[in-house]
Amino acid sequence: MLSVDSPPARSRARATLVAIWVFGGYYVGAKVGFALTFLPNPISVLWPPNSILFAALLLVPANMWWVVIAAALPAHFLAELQVGVPVSMVVSWFVSNASEALIGALSVRLLTRGPLRFGRVRDVIVFIFAASLAAFLSSFLDSALVVLNGWGKSTFWQLWTTRLFSNITTALTLVPMIVTWASGAAASLRSASWGRSVEGGVLFVGLLVIGALVFDAPIATTNSPALLYVPLPLLLWAGLRFGPAGASTSLMIVASLAIFGAGNGIGALGMRSAAENAAAVQLFLIFIAPTMLILAAIVDERRRAEQRLRSSEQRFSKAFRSSPNAMSISRRADGRILEVNDQWERLLGYSHQDAVGRDFHQLNLCVEEDSRRRLDAHIEAQGKLPHLEINIRNKRGEILRAVIAVEAVDMEGEQCFITNLRDVTDRRRAEDALRESGERLRLALEAGRMGVWDWERRTNVVTWSKEHFEIMGLPPVPPQATYETWAGRVHPDDLVSAAAAMDSAIARRTEYRNEYRIVRPDGTVRWVESRGEPRFDESGECTRVMGLILDISERKRAEETSQKLFLASRLTVMGELTASIAHEINQPLGASLTNAQTALRLLNAPQPDLVEVRAALEDIAKDNLRAGDIVRELRRFLRRQEPSLARIAVAELLEAVARFVSPEARNQGVEVCIDVADGLPEVLADRVQIQQVLVNLLLNSFDALYTKPPGQRRVLLAAAPAPANRIAISVSDSGPGVPEHLRSSVFEPFVTTKPEGLGIGLAIAQTIVTAHGGRLAYSNAHEGGAVFAFSLAAAVQEVHGN
Repeated sequence: MLSVDSPPARSRARATLVAIWVFGGYYVGAKVGFALTFLPNPISVLWPPNSILFAALLLVPANMWWVVIAAALPAHFLAELQVGVPVSMVVSWFVSNASEALIGALSVRLLTRGPLRFGRVRDVIVFIFAASLAAFLSSFLDSALVVLNGWGKSTFWQLWTTRLFSNITTALTLVPMIVTWASGAAASLRSASWGRSVEGGVLFVGLLVIGALVFDAPIATTNSPALLYVPLPLLLWAGLRFGPAGASTSLMIVASLAIFGAGNGIGALGMRSAAENAAAVQLFLIFIAPTMLILAAIVDERRRAEQRLRSSEQRFSKAFRSSPNAMSISRRADGRILEVNDQWERLLGYSHQDAVGRDFHQLNLCVEEDSRRRLDAHIEAQGKLPHLEINIRNKRGEILRAVIAVEAVDMEGEQCFITNLRDVTDRRRAEDALRESGERLRLALEAGRMGVWDWERRTNVVTWSKEHFEIMGLPPVPPQATYETWAGRVHPDDLVSAAAAMDSAIARRTEYRNEYRIVRPDGTVRWVESRGEPRFDESGECTRVMGLILDISERKRAEETSQKLFLASRLTVMGELTASIAHEINQPLGASLTNAQTALRLLNAPQPDLVEVRAALEDIAKDNLRAGDIVRELRRFLRRQEPSLARIAVAELLEAVARFVSPEARNQGVEVCIDVADGLPEVLADRVQIQQVLVNLLLNSFDALYTKPPGQRRVLLAAAPAPANRIAISVSDSGPGVPEHLRSSVFEPFVTTKPEGLGIGLAIAQTIVTAHGGRLAYSNAHEGGAVFAFSLAAAVQEVHGN
């Protein structure tokens, strides 16, 4: 069940309310229209139902127009049938009434920007056009339907004329009042001040009294044309003081009084026949209504413009007063200051009384005469000054660094300048301190044996520090070099990449960092790391590149030693696996030899059995493929290469390691089990390095199980999810666990329980795991055995190799 506050429920409630108002308004309007019908013409002098429909369509969204039309239909039938109108004429008149309202509303929607507002001149003109167009077009339909139904005795053109003037008059007087009061005038009336309420009451009473005397009093029949001007001051009062709501309401009051008098043959418009009186009322209202509506819209737009101007002036005044910059307003003609804000007084030390009436030069604000001349010349030439940094002097005699900007404005018809002063003294001091800090940093770099260089691209001169010359193996005489000097010392194999790194940084306007080799004059090769940053001038051209250079040869040698140590660890592992792998390779080779001999024997028979020969050859192919797989896995494990991260399926990784150590596992009677949790993502790792870690851990577990009976020698290789988007991998065995005396040093180099071991396997494994963002840890299981575990990052995005 929907709540009463749900959107569908609210929509239904709104539609119901609209339907009730339209039904009631249309019915009452129809009754009023019949009362104003002067026979023999079956068309009312003022027919409100059409305008009520028109106004309702303007007030609701287009998707509710059907509600308005549907609500008016029963009201129309009820009102028309009560006065004896034939059913065919009832239907015809509803079609013409609805067509007028729809033509008018659709025209307004197409020609206005948003909802119709009688406070906008353009919207008022659009409304007048739409109301006239709707009445003009629908009058043809209405008159034709009356003639076809034989209702009345008037001709088609008599009916069309009466209908046209009647509907235009009604639309111009009734629709504006309905729309303005429904669009917020009622709320404004409730919030009006006491004085404004009294003024509105006086205007209302005055209109009733004057209107009754002019349009409804028998005395007004004499010299009546002149009396039509008497209500105009009150109508103007309503439009000027109360806007569209006042103008439309006063028009409706005057229209009601005029129609009543004309219908009764009294007043200024009731001197002739009923038809002539009706025409006089219509023409009077048709001419006066647009005038009053447009006048009220002009006044309302002007009032809103003045409010916006006052609001803008208030915002400017607030911004001027509260600006964090020092601001002043001066006359353009003589430069004399008219106003200053609080920040200006605080910055320059002059009070408001000291500043007003004097110019910048009289206050002696400019320190340098040259700055003053440049300031005056720039303003004289361009009429403004976007940015100029100068020194200024405050009243206390302090010299401040400030950025001045001048903008020309028109204020109350007088040309003025708004001057904005921004104090940058502290910023300049900070920049000076930063430069001094940079100089100290340069000295620190020299003390740290780092070479500093500065390449001036326009002159191709490279300034090197003394340490830079020492790294290059050159004497520091002369103290300058060129780009070619540097290029001549770079190793030929690295020159292209080193130059490209610098060129790329210049193109991307970023810093760069690069490693390459240099060849010293004595032939020795050194590794260096170079860091640089390009500098650009105002036009965007790179004028220089500055940076430092560091000798990293020792680090490179350490890395090479580490790689050799890793390889040595693998060779150690392979030494342990040699016998098993040899046995594993001999098996397929021996089988291949046996199958080859069998095939030869079969081929030498008088009648060779080709089926058996084919089977023997297929076995030979399978055995050779198995031997080749073993050799390829061995070569890949022993290959020396740079670490390369890649996406690896966890299950495939563990199965490959298990296959690799399976010969040794069979020799030692160890059962290797694999347990991989379902749905694990791929990991991001170097395949060979992680295989090295796992092989080392498995072989250690094999060695730890030698005291166990063959049936109890088990090793579990497991993988499961871990926190922080990582995958935990563990190797656990059923052995005795790590001895107590080794628990604190198990990962230290050269610590081992094997007489022939080097003691570097676990240390290297820890190094590899740490490089992958994890930590190799161990624990002794409660039921016995050791558990070694680490984690790898899950691969969450594509990884591009180097």
